[in-house]
Amino acid sequence: MNNPEHDPIMAIQINCFHYERIAITLCASHKLGNISTLINFVNDWAAITNHHQDQNHPLPSPSLLDIRMSIFSQGDLSVYQEKPYFGLPKSVYKRFVFEASKIEALKATVAPIHLTRFEAVEALICKCTTSALGLSPNSSLLSTIAVNLCKKMDPPVPNKTLGNMIIFFIFGSGGAGSGSGGSGVGGG
Repeated sequence: MNNPEHDPIMAIQINCFHYERIAITLCASHKLGNISTLINFVNDWAAITNHHQDQNHPLPSPSLLDIRMSIFSQGDLSVYQEKPYFGLPKSVYKRFVFEASKIEALKATVAPIHLTRFEAVEALICKCTTSALGLSPNSSLLSTIAVNLCKKMDPPVPNKTLGNMIIFFIFGSGGAGSGSGGSGVGGG
């Protein structure tokens, strides 16, 4: 999704194969919601498809499902065009698992600053990123992390909440142990 004016906010592709097998692919803009929103959408879709109704998965009102007939044109619908991804630069993905004792030792290196475990690990990742990119020690680095905060809010936000809650961190890597410049929470 490279062109915000023309790209769909969500695309669904359904491929049907022999012997009643199908594959469903979903592609959604992060403006629409986070992975929790996408999982809720897929679970609700599966519940509707299976005619499954219980107290844990109530179905939407049928009137909400039928409103599409009066709002959306049933004419020629444009087909979502696949974008060639072969021209994109290579990406490297890595997963790091930090032991609790190592995180506590990391937090101890910045003893005067009381960081959370999350902030300590994020500061370490940003420090390593700054070093790997060859940035000067006085450079700032902006890190954006999408976190499912629904269950951590007080009062709790309903699980079916749409949208994103994003945490922004600005790191100044001025010296050993410094890492957390400031953070704020914003809607995305």
